Amino acid sequence: MYLFYLTYRTAKAELERVSAEESSAREERNKFERNLTMVQHDMKENQRKLELEIEHRQKAEAKLSEVESQLQTEMSAHQAARGNSQQSVEKVQQLEKQVGSDSFVFEAFCILQQHQQQQVLV
Repeated sequence: MYLFYLTYRTAKAELERVSAEESSAREERNKFERNLTMVQHDMKENQRKLELEIEHRQKAEAKLSEVESQLQTEMSAHQAARGNSQQSVEKVQQLEKQVGSDSFVFEAFCILQQHQQQQVLV
């Protein structure tokens, strides 16, 4: 009977030890599952943020491209206007010179006519 009692006690102690290990293993598994769930949630959140950032970046790049295109168009228009302005300035200067020389010729003609009229009167 003593042997039976000893075996019973050993078996009971072994069962309690195995139960405690199982309980500890369950707690550890639950802890790992919670951590895994949190990591998966964080990963989904980071993926969402990344996709949002990519979308914002694409929109910003498109806007930048549009603004660069507008700038290039404006610069081309400005260059053309400046070229036209320079041509206009040159044309005005040419006309002023022509008017100046025509005015000189006209004045000379008027003086010559006055001189001729004075000679006819004398």
